[in-house]
Amino acid sequence: SLGRSRFDFLLKKDNQSLVLEVKSCTLFNQEIAMFPDAITLRGKRHLIELAELGEGQV
Repeated sequence: SLGRSRFDFLLKKDNQSLVLEVKSCTLFNQEIAMFPDAITLRGKRHLIELAELGEGQV
């Protein structure tokens, strides 16, 4: 768990950490996966927390 969310994997090597979230998706184009029928508040919060992790805010 990081912040208010649980993520699938936390990979560590030396002093670096990587949060890995695994999803399956049936709708996608060449570069992006889409979940148009599964919009949830929890999912939105999860994406925001992943973005904050990427920016070093969590």
